[in-house]
Amino acid sequence: MEFRANLRQPQLEKAEITQSLCNELWEKLGNGEIGKPIIHQVFDFKDVAKAHIEMDKGTHIGKVMLDFTLLNQ
Repeated sequence: MEFRANLRQPQLEKAEITQSLCNELWEKLGNGEIGKPIIHQVFDFKDVAKAHIEMDKGTHIGKVMLDFTLLNQ
């Protein structure tokens, strides 16, 4: 039995995903159907280890974010 990889398949899948984004997601973002993300907690960038600990708990709903605003001060 000979195995032949279909090298075009990943390209076709990417094209379908891209088309789906254009048809569905961007329209919903544009008309406000999809709201802003939920932010669970914001950590100072120096506390990245604490942010990872929070994510590892797996109990958060929303985004765990790092704040880089103090980086240039």
